[in-house]
Amino acid sequence: MRKLPKAAWLVVLLTIASCGKTPATSNPSGAGGAGSEADSPKTAGVDLRYPTQPVKLREKARIDFTTTGGGSYAQATMDVEVSLALGGGEEAIEVDWSVVDMSELQLQGVLEPAAAPEPRSWLRQRAKGTWLIDRRGLADPVGSDALPGNAPRLEALAKVDARLEERRAAGEADPIPPPEAALLKLLPELLEVPRLPGEPLAQGTSVEYEQTRETALTGTELVIPTQSTLRFTLVTIQEGGGSRLAELSFEGEDWGGLELEDGDVKLANSVEGTMLFDLDRSVPVQLSYTREETLEAGDFGYDTTKIVEVTFERVDG
Repeated sequence: MRKLPKAAWLVVLLTIASCGKTPATSNPSGAGGAGSEADSPKTAGVDLRYPTQPVKLREKARIDFTTTGGGSYAQATMDVEVSLALGGGEEAIEVDWSVVDMSELQLQGVLEPAAAPEPRSWLRQRAKGTWLIDRRGLADPVGSDALPGNAPRLEALAKVDARLEERRAAGEADPIPPPEAALLKLLPELLEVPRLPGEPLAQGTSVEYEQTRETALTGTELVIPTQSTLRFTLVTIQEGGGSRLAELSFEGEDWGGLELEDGDVKLANSVEGTMLFDLDRSVPVQLSYTREETLEAGDFGYDTTKIVEVTFERVDG
């Protein structure tokens, strides 16, 4: 069995939900894997897809993030406004995103800034990039990272990682990344456009997806075999502002583990939330979810809660 290496626990916890050797997650707020799909509903229903024509959206998100473990904790509360530009397309869609405002940012614990730069200013300059998705919102992380729009953000994070490695080489046991860099790793996952069901749904029906994937723990060489399930339910279809709005609920779980010499590693995550989607304009309207993440590593236990409330508004012109 392999030994559990020493690593920056905050980096691991910030990225545990979004990292994988395959482009997969059970988080409907962003990237997702197709996995093994359950039988499609037999009753014809509505088909939720992103538009084939370009569209611009304004996203406003309220994010509450808390994580504890290893004798430390981190907490962040923020209001973020994001500009989104969906390029449209029959299959692949490029989504340019940029944080344009961060009206509130409260940081505590190891995320509390000790010195300049002021996190909001640093983030506004670097929190931007491009996601590559299909019309169901299924993200391609590998393809996304290769896009030129992501190069400045990834280069900034690579410089931070290099400095952390230098500190480890100099004898610092477990260096913590600066808060602005930790948030830059976290934000893209929480701001992604929602994943949608893979097939039409009739009102009152559900569809469930299952998959097996590998989750890489950032900051370590560990890869955890992970099982995932994700269920969508079409609750109702309502009229609003001249459009049909589909209300969906979703819930999902991830679990997996490894046996190591100095203690087992166990992963258990859950997500539950709701979504409003404009069927006539093919854009999201609202998204809210709570994601609970637990990681046990040897004698240590880590718990993370992510609460996200998002509204999307179409921008004309």
